[in-house]
Amino acid sequence: MTVKITSAAAVNALAVLRSINKEASQTQQQVSSGYRIETAADDASYWSVATVMRSDSTNLGTVGDALGLGAAKVDATYTAMNSAIDLIGEIRAKLVSAREPGTDKDKINAEISEYKEQLQTIVESTSFAGENWLLNGATAAPPTWSIISGFVRAPTGEYQAQTIDFPSSQTILIDKNNASGGLLTKSVDANAINNSGATSRNYYLLNANSTTPATGTEIAIDNNTTDAQLTDMLDVTDALLSSLTTTAASIGVMKTRIDDQIDYTADLADLDRQERRRARRHRHGRSFDPAEGDRDPEADGRRSDLDPQHGRKQDPDPAGIGVGAITSGGGAIHPRASLTA
Repeated sequence: MTVKITSAAAVNALAVLRSINKEASQTQQQVSSGYRIETAADDASYWSVATVMRSDSTNLGTVGDALGLGAAKVDATYTAMNSAIDLIGEIRAKLVSAREPGTDKDKINAEISEYKEQLQTIVESTSFAGENWLLNGATAAPPTWSIISGFVRAPTGEYQAQTIDFPSSQTILIDKNNASGGLLTKSVDANAINNSGATSRNYYLLNANSTTPATGTEIAIDNNTTDAQLTDMLDVTDALLSSLTTTAASIGVMKTRIDDQIDYTADLADLDRQERRRARRHRHGRSFDPAEGDRDPEADGRRSDLDPQHGRKQDPDPAGIGVGAITSGGGAIHPRASLTA
């Protein structure tokens, strides 16, 4: 059945009610989603900006996780490097004691062998998240070790990761493929250090059974080892200690840089959360107070109809004077009928 409305006042009232219905539906959608601009249809330009910002916020969390993983790798490497320095220091002390007349160099060498086995165990067990910065078993070691530290957007908008890099040649102590790639497996020329002869005298500390072995003599002694050989071994050991100490210091600097970046990323994430809370409170007509922390203003809004003293739901129309509106089955909004006689 079709009803034709001829009253101008009724037509105007119907137009106003339709407009109210449309605005109420839009407001309900915004409240349920938490976004004033949820789709591109609401405002294409701001929706595009908001989408990029939400993506960047998600990336901050990913960067924070990557930094935490990278910090753990660096911590493991730094700890192992310090242990290696201590063990090499013990080896050096044994070489010094071997220069004393009458010492049993075979027994001293047995102790040195134990230290070298412990060195190899430390290097091979220092693995975190599938990476071992002290050991290479591949055909070619990676040129650098990298940790994701942040991201930037290029002028064209694409995502570009930022990394903190460290040269692998400074951390690899044992190279199973080519002995010359490891600090403890490569040959070091003692003559280049002390200039005590006309020919090269190469020594290496560890024999890791590399595919391409080192040339020269392994640092090991017996009762036939001469004082000149002991001097060469001590000079090479000092050179190794110096290299490892420099590497450990550089790793320490890298560790500090990662810790600073973790703090900075966390601050950015906190700032982003504050901006989100400020925006939500603005939508609810509330002022933003950073001291309130992570309170959910939407939950506050859901509790706004509670009696603040007793926690009971307040009657929006306690006197029954017909304030407010109700929706009929047809969806149109009509003034609420008075509940009083």
